[in-house]
Amino acid sequence: MPGEGYIDPSAGVEDSYIFHNYAREVIKNKTGVEERYRQDCYRELETYLLPTFGNCDIRSPEHFSKATVAAWVNKMAQTYVWRGSKRKLMSPKTLKNLRALQG
Repeated sequence: MPGEGYIDPSAGVEDSYIFHNYAREVIKNKTGVEERYRQDCYRELETYLLPTFGNCDIRSPEHFSKATVAAWVNKMAQTYVWRGSKRKLMSPKTLKNLRALQG
């Protein structure tokens, strides 16, 4: 059913369902990736995702609604990042990659 997750919301609040723990575990368990890529994922998680979603319950439709994610995407689209020696707005590709880290 669209909009339904695989995690039973009545399972109770547990640390493994808090976004910062869940996301780190997902990155840790990625297969077929080099350690440098994994470290880059952790760095981007810490920089861009955890300030907004770090303490959210991944099962919560209030924490991860279309509106909350869209607000985060809009904020990130206005974020400047360094690309070599140049400071540029975050590219759509980078934003897409970050969104993928979100799950």
